[in-house]
Amino acid sequence: MQQSGKNPANLQYYHGRIPREEAERRLRNKNLVEGMYLLRANMTVNGNYVLSIVHSGRIHHYSLECQANGSIMIQDGRPFPGPYELIEHHKHALDGLLTHPREPCNRDPGTSPMAWPYVTMRDFEVALNYEANRTYRKSLDKLWGKQRDDLVYSVSKKLHEHQRWFHKNIDREEAELRMKKNGHKNGKFLVRSKTHNGGGFALSLSCSGHTKHYRIDEREDGNYGIEEGPGFSFLMDLIGHYFNRMDGLLCKLTVPCVPPDFRAPSYNNGTSANPLYNPYAQRSVSSPWDEPESPDFPVQGQSNLPAEDHQKIYDFGFTENLLRISRNDLELTEELGKGYFGSVMRGRLSFNNSLIPVAVKTLIQNDVPNSQSEIMNEAILMARLKHKNVIRMIGICRTDTFMLVLELAPLGQLNKYVRRRQQRMPQQNLVEILRQVAVGMAYLGQQNFVHRDLAARNVLLVTETFAKISDFGMSKALGIGENYYKTERAGKWPLKWYAPECIWYFKFDTKSDVWSYGVTMWETFENGDKPYKGMRGQEILEFIDAGHRLKQPNRCPEKLYELMLRCWSHEAEDRPSFQEIVRFYKDYQRNSNP
Repeated sequence: MQQSGKNPANLQYYHGRIPREEAERRLRNKNLVEGMYLLRANMTVNGNYVLSIVHSGRIHHYSLECQANGSIMIQDGRPFPGPYELIEHHKHALDGLLTHPREPCNRDPGTSPMAWPYVTMRDFEVALNYEANRTYRKSLDKLWGKQRDDLVYSVSKKLHEHQRWFHKNIDREEAELRMKKNGHKNGKFLVRSKTHNGGGFALSLSCSGHTKHYRIDEREDGNYGIEEGPGFSFLMDLIGHYFNRMDGLLCKLTVPCVPPDFRAPSYNNGTSANPLYNPYAQRSVSSPWDEPESPDFPVQGQSNLPAEDHQKIYDFGFTENLLRISRNDLELTEELGKGYFGSVMRGRLSFNNSLIPVAVKTLIQNDVPNSQSEIMNEAILMARLKHKNVIRMIGICRTDTFMLVLELAPLGQLNKYVRRRQQRMPQQNLVEILRQVAVGMAYLGQQNFVHRDLAARNVLLVTETFAKISDFGMSKALGIGENYYKTERAGKWPLKWYAPECIWYFKFDTKSDVWSYGVTMWETFENGDKPYKGMRGQEILEFIDAGHRLKQPNRCPEKLYELMLRCWSHEAEDRPSFQEIVRFYKDYQRNSNP
């Protein structure tokens, strides 16, 4: 059995549940000394921690994950009894860290770690002691086992009732009046107990001068959740989660809207101050997804017939026999362009007594890291995908070269097309294309595919309003991995489209694809121009880490630029999912086409 480590609450450098921004603020206040560090609780996963540490003037955040046996470890690291023991080890051995923890960033004297936003651990202990005396006629330190567990659960379950953000028994209209009274501010919020529709709770959130209402459901398992978001045992946990990340909301929570009749509860401890309130936060700090039904919007230049005919050409079932294509059935005509591993050719595939137009990627085998069997295994997975906004992988032809046979999109790459068309392409067409890309990416995510190279060059057009995603999964299929990006050819890799975690930690997932999607949006509205023009790799990294982002293109509507900025949130968890992006476009197009 794993030996338990030292209690983090007793460590002066443990700050409890504070958001990333607050951790960085506290480290910056200490002048970003090399090796300075603090420990904080993960605001979403109970039992996990985050080590925030300074290296070369930048702040890095390492997730310390709790294992099944109670040990704590950094990803791919060795286990330790607790975070204290892990930090002590890294004082002498890097083992994956960029620098040694040297100088603790301690809490201010007399302060307690945060248990939730606005609630310190000391506050929580006061509330527990009060309830222990009231219920059991005992002090907290005399309760053990089930009694203590029941007490902690009971107090946590009701703790929201004493918060400055909780409004009892008010309706939607009253909530909007209270939110508006002292002015809207992004992230200003309240939670109310509902008076209609069966009761329950709702979150009212201010964003861009308006109040948005979210129903908080109490689910069958007893957890609380908003729409399809994660579930939480207590409302306190739910609020803590959305303080730290948007996760489907319009913005993070920042400051409470205080009820007009708010009174701090008295726990007979000789003070009238609310022991369940701490002002630090006033500094402002699933089931498989199916594509939602979406109406057809009138788009200039749209021709439905060619698109439908195009789809029918490639509407055949997958078989592994078809995947292995004979060279005799493949005719190559003209070169369409050159890629990193070879050229792209236009061709025709003989299939079922007909000729199918195809695009053929010819690969120079000596330059492809993966073996043919590995490529074939990945190609089988890719060929099983079937979606109207994803280029169809038809098969592989093996001769003296290695050829990937793909669906042909006649108008070619999005970046080149909008560059040729310049200002002549209607804005609503651009929006429709980007919506389709989001739909295709949501489908790929549902199928557990990570693109890794989403960019306007990898969005192909069938018509001016019919887009398809290409090159999904190609980097994995061809074995383009970490070692490739460290070669002398590193200047070729698409850093300008990569999320920070891809560059620093080589971590790719659907949220890193969302970052790339934001850059793809920018390219689309900038007539196919290249992002970060004139900037070299290191300059781009410093630009992003300093909090700067690409400027709003002239043709880009404000709401779409706001979506771009959300896609470029530094923390992956704060970026919208592709499902959320699809829903955004549905609302946006409906409002734009009354």
